Amino acid sequence: MTKILGLGLFMLSLASYSSASEQPLQGAEAKKSHYNIIFHIDSDSEAVMKKTLRNAHNVLEDPRLKDKITVEILANSGGHKLFLKTGAFEKELKDLDSKGVVLAECMNTLKENKIEVSAFHSFVRFVPTGAGELAIRQADGWAYIHPSP
Repeated sequence: MTKILGLGLFMLSLASYSSASEQPLQGAEAKKSHYNIIFHIDSDSEAVMKKTLRNAHNVLEDPRLKDKITVEILANSGGHKLFLKTGAFEKELKDLDSKGVVLAECMNTLKENKIEVSAFHSFVRFVPTGAGELAIRQADGWAYIHPSP
């Protein structure tokens, strides 16, 4: 009897899982004609770098935002390592660049760390200050995302 009851509960849980996975995706409706998102990375953590790149890729693939999104990844402080030629993310960065993602680096970080522009991938753009870029983007209504570990 206990085995039959257990089997029944197991089958019921499978049926619940199956019907839940067949439900249409839901969430906020993208009612605007265009969205702007800036991802901010200021950490030299490889895990945070991976998360930032994955988040940017995911938002580009969100069917609600398809063809109506502009994305920028802004690096400053330790985050500058994401864009270095010696870094581990060239393939992912090239892919995002080819999809129109703006890859921006803070010039103050270069000055403070005595790093030459030539140390960065050629597709990276430079802004005078990271804080200034964030202030301008946010004042212009851009969504701000700051992935953390």
